Amino acid sequence: MEPPELMLLPDAVRVADLRTRVREAMERPPAEGWDCPARIEERHFSEPIPVRKARAIDLKLSAMPTDLWEGQLFAGSMTLEKPRVHAERGFPEYITKQERDDGAKLGANTGCFGHIVPDYPRLLAKGLRGIRADAQAQRPNAATPEEHAFLDSVEIVLDAVLSFADRLAQRCEGDTARSTPRRAAELLVMAENLRRVPAGPAQTFWQALQSVWLLHLVFHSTMNGNACAAPKHGNDDGGADSVGQALIDAFCAVTAKHAEQYQEIVKFPCGVGTFSWYLGIGQGLGASSDGRLAGEPVSSNFSPALGRDKDGLPSAILSYSKMHKSNLPAGGPLDLRVSKRLLEGDDGTRRLSSLIRGLVDSGGNMMTLTVADVEELRAAQREPENYRSLRVRMGGWWPTSPCSAASNRTTTSAARKRETEAWRRGDGGCRDAEHIDGRNRS
Repeated sequence: MEPPELMLLPDAVRVADLRTRVREAMERPPAEGWDCPARIEERHFSEPIPVRKARAIDLKLSAMPTDLWEGQLFAGSMTLEKPRVHAERGFPEYITKQERDDGAKLGANTGCFGHIVPDYPRLLAKGLRGIRADAQAQRPNAATPEEHAFLDSVEIVLDAVLSFADRLAQRCEGDTARSTPRRAAELLVMAENLRRVPAGPAQTFWQALQSVWLLHLVFHSTMNGNACAAPKHGNDDGGADSVGQALIDAFCAVTAKHAEQYQEIVKFPCGVGTFSWYLGIGQGLGASSDGRLAGEPVSSNFSPALGRDKDGLPSAILSYSKMHKSNLPAGGPLDLRVSKRLLEGDDGTRRLSSLIRGLVDSGGNMMTLTVADVEELRAAQREPENYRSLRVRMGGWWPTSPCSAASNRTTTSAARKRETEAWRRGDGGCRDAEHIDGRNRS
């Protein structure tokens, strides 16, 4: 049986209006008006860390605003429209200074973390009360204090989310008095939904979306922005790079395991590379937690994620060198982008020489540099006949004509990358010159 054909329907007026207002609100700086609780109660600091963190989540959710955007059908917001309040920022302190210092010595991050994939099917099938019952059923099997602490923390957090949902339901009911009859009817349904989910299984599509949205909101509002602020590969950060090293080691170990039975017939050398496929890979992926939007290209080859190499080109090379060891005989190209003005004159030649020497000295074996400014890339799209010699390099591959369909996508991607990197760093690329020169002097 053929699957039903998917139809693209135009946005409803409500959706289009909300999207426009959200985008407009994103352009306005946040206003004062919401302060995150600073610290859990002192009496709780004798409890295990997982339990303290659960109490911190409970404390923040108990203080989260319950305001609704006009026309909103799913209760719960991290950011408000009027006033423009950002409630996702901040997280109550639950770690002592000594614990933080001890963790830092071990390279451990004691903050909250993101990039998790929730089991939403279980949420929709069982609800939080069902999941809580599963946790309670594990009590007889808990054999260590750590296991008991984990179960305690699960129950505290689930109860906190249920209390937050109840507050949202009360807000919906309370807003009916100052709403139009049509909006009041919507608010009553929203309140009824919140009485049922996420506590229990979703019975309607509306309830399912409300349940998933509320848990999504909770995850983001209780990780203190660390999904954006956490160190990323490409900045010579030991903690971030160690995660990359572990991933590469696991990839190589699994490959070796499966290749062992064929070693007399064929070799399976490991490598990391996307070449031009990074465009197509991105087109088939949804939005990712590093800030990349749905459909946008992923980072090419062994390069840092888009805009995350904030500490300059030398740091990106040093991070790369930690990954690229003898266990990757098939190679792993590093693609970097350099502003054209940074390579002008004798100083520019010296910078380029230092970059290449640094790559070789650190153990790298393939680096490609795209030397072009955003203005030049955009101009190549408008007037391709005047830029026949422009090259946008990716691991040894480059489009030979900026006017072709594939190369036009590549040129657009490169321009977006340059723009995004400059915007996220806030310096237009000037820090690259400072970092390269600084490494040269050292």
